[in-house]
Amino acid sequence: MSSTEKTYLTLEEICDLLPENLKFDPLEKIERSIYKTVEGKLLPIINSKLYPENYYWYSCITSYFKKIGCEQICFTAGNYGVLVIPIDVVLHYNKFSGWKGESKKGRQYHVRIKHKEDNVMTFWNFNEPSENIDITKYLIKIKS
Repeated sequence: MSSTEKTYLTLEEICDLLPENLKFDPLEKIERSIYKTVEGKLLPIINSKLYPENYYWYSCITSYFKKIGCEQICFTAGNYGVLVIPIDVVLHYNKFSGWKGESKKGRQYHVRIKHKEDNVMTFWNFNEPSENIDITKYLIKIKS
């Protein structure tokens, strides 16, 4: 990948991909990585580039997001698309994924998403491979 090749989607590109009820104003950030949708709901947007072994790696304070009323998390998949995943699915994955450490807002988790052949996306756990969870149904790809 060249140093000039784009590795992330812009907030405007993310917003364009989302269904109407999840669209947001990129200038209306509530707090770090959290935006208010057109319906007034909070939506965390977390970015990752695609790493060489075909995975995305995020840092996520999932329980804090749940505590403040978020129903889903939008994970960007490099410049490929986004995954809008219900927060309870992410919390289930967090039970097996290991965690990074404590922050002021709660336990901070590493979330890894594997981009497999045939565009299958799974939560990817270094510790418990049997707990990989297929999340392809949450993927919204960029239209080419």
